[in-house]
Amino acid sequence: MTPAGKHAGNINLGNDVTVNVNDASGYAKGIIIQGKNSSLTANRLTVDVVGQTSAIGINLIGTIPMLT
Repeated sequence: MTPAGKHAGNINLGNDVTVNVNDASGYAKGIIIQGKNSSLTANRLTVDVVGQTSAIGINLIGTIPMLT
């Protein structure tokens, strides 16, 4: 992975992937993608996030290219 927001990241998780995050004492973070033109590809992705104070399942930060 690259430092947050510095370069585009292209992540391919493949098929039937499960991401489990459990932070019983704080702030649980599942998948976070930051950066222009980054992508996440997955078929049948399951995200399960549980946090004591709060939780984020999938967080995308960046810009979306204009559709033409």
